[in-house]
Amino acid sequence: GTLARRVASPPGIRSYVRVRVYRGGSGEVFVEPLRTTGSGVLSTLTRGNGLLTIPEEVEGYDEGDEVEVELLSQIYEGVHPRG
Repeated sequence: GTLARRVASPPGIRSYVRVRVYRGGSGEVFVEPLRTTGSGVLSTLTRGNGLLTIPEEVEGYDEGDEVEVELLSQIYEGVHPRG
C-alpha cells in the first residue's frame, strides 16, 4: 500500500512498526504508521491491523512510498488516516 506518513528507523537495526491498513474511497490501499511511544502506545494494539518491517539497510520510508505489510486482520474500509 501507499504510506500515509513518513516512518523512520535507526540504521543497522531491523524495525517492526504497527500500522493501520485501510482502503480509500477509490479503492487504493493506504498504510498509516501508528504511534509507538507515549501514553497512546497501547491503543496501537487495537487500532493496528498490520505490521511493517523495515530492513536493517533502510533508514525508513517517506510518505507516498509503496510498502508491503503483513496483515494481522482484514483491511479497514473507508478509514481516513487521521480518523
